[in-house]
Amino acid sequence: MKVLLTFLLFIGSAFGSPELSYSVIQKDGSIELRQYESFITASVSFDGQEELEEKGFNILADYIFGNNISMTSPVFTEGDDIGMTSPVFTGGQNKLWTMTFVMPSRYTMETLPKPVNKSIVISEVAPKVMATIRFNGKRTQERTGSFEKELRSWIAAQGLFIVSSALYAGHNPPWTLPVFRRNEVLFEVEVQ
Repeated sequence: MKVLLTFLLFIGSAFGSPELSYSVIQKDGSIELRQYESFITASVSFDGQEELEEKGFNILADYIFGNNISMTSPVFTEGDDIGMTSPVFTGGQNKLWTMTFVMPSRYTMETLPKPVNKSIVISEVAPKVMATIRFNGKRTQERTGSFEKELRSWIAAQGLFIVSSALYAGHNPPWTLPVFRRNEVLFEVEVQ
């Protein structure tokens, strides 16, 4: 069993992606306040979470593999009820769900290959401060909601203001065993 786990860890790290760089402003257990510099993303959106899970990753993967672009960890997903300011984690109608891949830092908006698939949106994200909470394991609505609530409480206690909907970040390939998966909930915050 030990040999199998070592092999799986080796394979997982061999296929790992470089991570989006940031600097830590403040750390409190599994919560960090981070400064991100600008970065470029490729995103695709769907009306529902189910459709996003069925199609989103493959559309973005086709883009990066078809154009020989390596990806950077994490993969962000975001879901928000249209017309509301708070994320909604349960299923339902009229949802807009987005999956975002971070492009490697060696690319600029001018040098990144243009996507053939018109549903892919390329964007440059401005520098920002993000509050994050990290957790391992399977990312379910219930677990993610619990960590999001904990992060919201920490942000309020620090006197910070949330200026975005929640982002959900996954750092591992899909074949990573759940116990080894690194997940995060993030909010952009305004520091006073």
